[in-house]
This record gives sequence, C-alpha cells and structure tokens, in this order.
Amino acid sequence: MKKKLLWILGICLLLAATVIPAKPTYAEDEKTYISGGGVNRAIFGDGSITDAQSGEETDSLFIGAAPEQRVDGYLTYSEAVSYMRSQMVSRRTGFLLKVAMAADLKQDGVYEAFLKDVCAETDSPVEGDYLLMHFRNYGYSGTRENKTVSGMYLYTLNITFKYLSTAMEERMLNLEIDNILKQLNLEQDNEYQKVQKIYDYIASNITYDNEAFEMLKKVEALENNKTSNDNTDYYSYLDQNPYWGAWSAYGAVFKKTCVCQGYANLFYRLAREAGLSVRSIRGTSFGGGHAWNIVRIGKYYYNVDVTWDAGATSYSYFLKNASTFYNHSRYSDYLTGSFNAAYPIAPDSFSAGNYNPNEYVTSVAIAQGEDIEMRLGSRRTFSAKVLPAAVTNKNIVWSSSDTNVATVDSTGKVTIKNLGTTIITARSVNNSVVYDTCHVTVTDTGWVDYDGTWRYIVSGSRVTGWKKIGSCWYYFDSYGNMKTGWVKTGGKWYYLSENGQMKTGWLLENKQWYYLRADGSMATGWVKDKGYWYYLAENGSMKTGWIKVTGCWYYCNSYGQMQKGWLEDGGKWYYLTADGSMKKGWSKHGDDWYYFDNSGAMVTGAYTIGSTVYYFNSIGVWIP
Repeated sequence: MKKKLLWILGICLLLAATVIPAKPTYAEDEKTYISGGGVNRAIFGDGSITDAQSGEETDSLFIGAAPEQRVDGYLTYSEAVSYMRSQMVSRRTGFLLKVAMAADLKQDGVYEAFLKDVCAETDSPVEGDYLLMHFRNYGYSGTRENKTVSGMYLYTLNITFKYLSTAMEERMLNLEIDNILKQLNLEQDNEYQKVQKIYDYIASNITYDNEAFEMLKKVEALENNKTSNDNTDYYSYLDQNPYWGAWSAYGAVFKKTCVCQGYANLFYRLAREAGLSVRSIRGTSFGGGHAWNIVRIGKYYYNVDVTWDAGATSYSYFLKNASTFYNHSRYSDYLTGSFNAAYPIAPDSFSAGNYNPNEYVTSVAIAQGEDIEMRLGSRRTFSAKVLPAAVTNKNIVWSSSDTNVATVDSTGKVTIKNLGTTIITARSVNNSVVYDTCHVTVTDTGWVDYDGTWRYIVSGSRVTGWKKIGSCWYYFDSYGNMKTGWVKTGGKWYYLSENGQMKTGWLLENKQWYYLRADGSMATGWVKDKGYWYYLAENGSMKTGWIKVTGCWYYCNSYGQMQKGWLEDGGKWYYLTADGSMKKGWSKHGDDWYYFDNSGAMVTGAYTIGSTVYYFNSIGVWIP
C-alpha cells in the first residue's frame, strides 16, 4: 500500500494549480443555468450511479473528446476529478467547482460518469470503491458558460453531497483500523493468511443489522409509491437512530452491526490497508440487492461474502470462483470485458493445500514513486521492487501510456520526447494482473537527471557554460552536463561542490587549502582575508613556513597567516618588517641595535662585519 489519506496533499496541489491568464475566446454567446442530482444507486436500486449506460459507454461521451486545457481559472477535467475526490474524502458537504469540460452536463449520464471517474480505483484505501460506497446523495447547480472555440464548456458549479459517515467519524475510524490491523498482526503474513484473518475478524465480531434493513425496505416502498407531486425525501427517515451507520465501515466497527454494504466496506478498507488488491461488488443475492467483495491471491481474484458467513462455524462464501459462488449475480458494471480482464476470477475455488505463496508475484513497486517531474531531453532508468522475494520470475514489462511524451525500454530506461504527461507502468511477467504506475510530467525548464548526470533545461534547451539558478552559480559543459570539482574556464580555475554550486572563500581539498575569490576564481599570490595576508602558490594551494617572493623571504604560520615582528624558528630569532619581509643587516629597535646575517638570523656574541668585530649580548643587543 503506497498511499494513506493522501487527499490532504491533493487539495493543496489542486488549489495551487497554474492557469493561463489569457481571456478565453468564445464561439457562441450562451450562459445557461444547470442543475442535477439524485441518490447514489451504488447503494440503492441497480447498483450504479448512472441510469443511462455502463461506465465504459458513458465515459466515451467526453473522455478524449477534446484536449484538456486550463482556461481563465477553470480546472481541467482531470484536475476537477482529483479536486472533487479530495473534497469527498474530507467529507465536504458543499464546495465550488470550476471546470473546463468538453461534455455537456445537460446530457444524461455525463455527470454520473464524472462521478465514476472521481470514484475510480486509486492507491488509497479511502478512495475508489470505499468512496463510491460512502455517499448517499449528490447534487449540483450553477452555470454553463459560453462554449469556447476549442470546444470546451466552462462550468461554475455548487456541488453538494450527503455521506454515510462524517469527517470526525472517519478520523475515529482511521485510528480504530490501525488498532485492528495491529491486533491481527499481518506484517509477516502472505496474501491468503491476511485475507483469512481479516475475514475471520469481521465474521466473528460484526452482526447483521436487521432493524436497519427493515427500515430501508419501508423507505423504499414509500419512495416507489409516492405520487408525482410528493416531494418528500423518504430516505431522510434513515437519518433517525441513525440507520445510515449500517451501510458504513464506521458503523460496522463501532456499532458492531451493519448490513451487507457495511460488511463489504469494512472488508475493502482492511484489505486495502493490509496491501491486498480488493474490489467491492454490487449485485443481487437471494432476490435482493447485495454487496460483497473480490480479493486477489496470487494470479486470480476470488469471491468473498462475509455477510452470509458472519457468525457461521464454517464458511460457504469464502474464496470462491464464479460457479461455486451460489446465489450471487453482479450488476452490469462488473460484467464488462475490461473489468473482467483487470480482475480475472479464478477458474477454481481457492485451496489452501495447493497454495504456494512464492509461486506468483504479489507486489510491484516502482522505486521512483508515484508522481515525478522530468524535463525535455532527460533520460532516467526506473527500477521496481518485486515481492515476494523468493518468487522465481521477477521480470518486469515496462510501458508508457504516451510514447509521444516519453518512451521506456525493456530495462526501465525512460527517455523524454515532448512536453506532457505519461504513465509509466511496470507489470509483472510472472503475474500480469500485478503492476505499479508512475505519473511522469514533462516540463521545459528545470533540472534533469540524465542517466545520473544533472543538466538544466530552459525552454526545452539544455544550458551550457555558467548559469545562475536561484542564488547559486553552476557550470555546464558543452553537452550540458553539470560539473563538479575543479573546472578551468576563461583561463581561471573554479571549484564546484558535489551539488554543482560554485564555491567562494576558503576551500579544503585533499588536505590543501585554497582561496576562491568573490567571483569564484581560484586565487594565487598574496590574498588578504579578515586582516591577515596569505600566500597561494601557482597551483592555488596555501603556503606555510618560509616563502621567497620576488627575492624577499616571508613567514606564514601553520594557519597560513603572514607574520610580522619578532619570530623564533628553529632556535633562531628573525625580524619581519611591517610588510612581512625578512630583515637583514643592521636594525634598530627602541634604543638598541641588532644585526641579522644573510640568512636573516639575529647574531649574538662576537661577529665580524666587514673588517670590524662587534659584540652582541645573549639577546642580540649590540654592546658598543
């Protein structure tokens, strides 16, 4: 499981979405008030939130009908899907949505198809089927602005929802879900063991809520028999007691009683939190509407219905194939070719005796994460972790959803071609229903990791030479590769840190000190820093000890600082003048005269200068 309650981040990202400030151009002068809504038929009736067509057919009304565009503050379709999803996860009962969409919400089934995309499966255990099964009413009202020449309608909508659980209840449930999972201790279990423990927990601890079920039947009878001028919302009767908890995972956990949907919601939530692949299924059983789950073990999915097994000493609806899952019929949404291909039901019911947990891959995780940003001209090799570790065939098939944006080869090397977004998929060869995805967004300005070498792209072109990025300078060679370490350019040497930033000031490199000027160039010769003079050799290294410069001797201490005045070295005394140069010959200090020989050392005792012998005491003072 890669996400847990990631909706908070989703809200922040979408509210900060960049828009094109240009005023839209309209093809026709039209502004229409629109409204709609209804009950969630994933809970009531035929098990679908759309009465018009199946999800695949309805989606084709607008998906891909026109390119996504950001227009004057309006979200794109995919941004609107993510934004509404985040609002629903946080249980917002009303919010504003501005979206540019190619579809006409006046057309039957379009808004419901939009809701289906909002409730599509993601990596989060609180989205997908869990979200679909936790709202009971929906509505929208607002305006459809002028249609643009690009074929987009601009909608400003007030969205409303009623939920089966509140934001506070979901927060309480999150804590209790964590406690349940700790109690079940699933960390070291294989897929079958996880499924069995979760199923046993629910079947042993949750009872069926007959009172809520009987109340629902009364409400449905009132709704079905009401006249055309009767505007009463009989479903609101279920607010009493309240009965709605019987349909939610919260009610199942805290009230210990629920109807079939509560069982299915709780199984879905616990299974997803445990890292299992699971779906909630709607259909009929024993003549009435019903909910259950399918869960994957190894290569296939199996039917589980904890509702009918709750409280039983032996299970009749645990890990069954289609033919032995008696008295269950799916609604049409779960009978499509694409659904069955994505969630293949096992040809035989599960047998624990024949189960080998290391036979099939159960998890693929792309190491680069779920969403990354790359630049034009960049290239990066992706990798994926495959579990279980003991499985023999860990091979991965890599693919890109849009090869015009980026291609990926058999080794996972992604090569960026154009601006846009693509989905990189890593699918197990051993078990084709197991895969992971990474959304790659390509932009034209910024840093690029090109096979481990960093480049910087501006408007699609790679930078060469010096480039100031933020407050730091970087250097890129003729191929656009960011340089580190010593670089010589323009006849001067510069030093670039491991992250490519140009250094200034003192630098310790290979046990040698160097000084880099304010412009980054390496200094040679004399340099004054904070009141001290230092001497740098031709190779830039700081010198210490005696140094001969243009015929004069100087002395720099162990810190490289040039010394002045009296200096003792090797048992001898020297005198360094105000400019640091070593003194030779006669030198007066106070009222006393001293003499320094050709080596610069102060003399003592009898010493001949020219043809005259002079006497100097033990501290070098001349005695006339």
